[in-house]
Amino acid sequence: MLLRAVRSFALSCAVLPILLSQAGAEDQDVLKIFDRFVTAEIVATRCGQMNEETVQKYQANFMALMPAVYKQLAEMREDLDKKQRQAIIEARRQMLRQNVTANIQDMGCDHETIQKILALYKVHAEWNASGDGA
Repeated sequence: MLLRAVRSFALSCAVLPILLSQAGAEDQDVLKIFDRFVTAEIVATRCGQMNEETVQKYQANFMALMPAVYKQLAEMREDLDKKQRQAIIEARRQMLRQNVTANIQDMGCDHETIQKILALYKVHAEWNASGDGA
């Protein structure tokens, strides 16, 4: 069952690059960060008990990341308009939501991998998006 969940998640992570064409690995860094943020949020929603301050910090950092995500996607797929890029990002979020939820159901919230992702949520909440060291 765990192997099926891992394969499902790995397969889902392979879909975005196909949607986005043949971009180099360095072009996908922001998108990988986006995936990690979304995955951590899903796990935190299903398995965590975050206080309001942590949730607000996470959301602020996620919003700070989004302009870079859209910029990267625009550079990778200049043929798409803004609405199409938004649809790709939303489809990615939905796919991650389905796969991560299935993994949580298969593994349970107490599984080591799920707990590591939950800890990542807290890291994302404390991330200094401005990079100014404050």
